[in-house]
Amino acid sequence: MGIEIRILVLGIGNELAGDDIIGIQVVREVAEIGPPEIDYKQISTGGLQILETILGYEKVLIVDSIETNSPNKRILKFNSNNLSDATFLTSPHDINFPTALEIGQKVLPDQMPKTIRIIGIEIPVQEIITDEISMETSAKIPTIKKLILDEINRFLRENDHLDHE
Repeated sequence: MGIEIRILVLGIGNELAGDDIIGIQVVREVAEIGPPEIDYKQISTGGLQILETILGYEKVLIVDSIETNSPNKRILKFNSNNLSDATFLTSPHDINFPTALEIGQKVLPDQMPKTIRIIGIEIPVQEIITDEISMETSAKIPTIKKLILDEINRFLRENDHLDHE
């Protein structure tokens, strides 16, 4: 029997900020079709709450939006080696995620995930309160869900590799 490795897929967003809900929405949808041995959670804040949520997991995949003025709205991938670039994982009422991660590594290193990957979805800057997602962002949902499922399968394959060593 293999070693049980705890895996979390975490969607982050704001349900009243239009396209910013995309991380929460796609994780909810993947939870319905993804492997049941994975934990799926959604939160609406940054920094310290993200840290608190990921403690105790071996592997974590975070899905969040990135507000940009860039005309090309890309889907970006980060891993634990380049999280300092992921300053979008923040809330105006909290510290940013790279800072929270640094605190976690110093204070609770044995509870920190060994692997953290992030899927960041570039969205337009949100200027109004709405629960509607733009057509441009909605069109990316199938691609984002496939990326999430691919990352989950990668996590699970990595676990299988460990089981057979």
